[in-house]
Amino acid sequence: MSDEKQTYDLLATREYEVGGEKKTHYTKVGRAWPIKGGFSIQLDEGLQFTHRAVILPRRADEPQE
Repeated sequence: MSDEKQTYDLLATREYEVGGEKKTHYTKVGRAWPIKGGFSIQLDEGLQFTHRAVILPRRADEPQE
């Protein structure tokens, strides 16, 4: 990426089982940007969740905001 900071997606995870196979469902709940020593996180407005979350690089096919 150029001079801009990399944007990451913040995803809430939910594990479930289908036919005895464990799977994970990801729901996008915000964005994150690297800062010195960690990440700056922006949650989507009005969002409240109590799940585990992961930070992953944005997919190439998503527009940058």
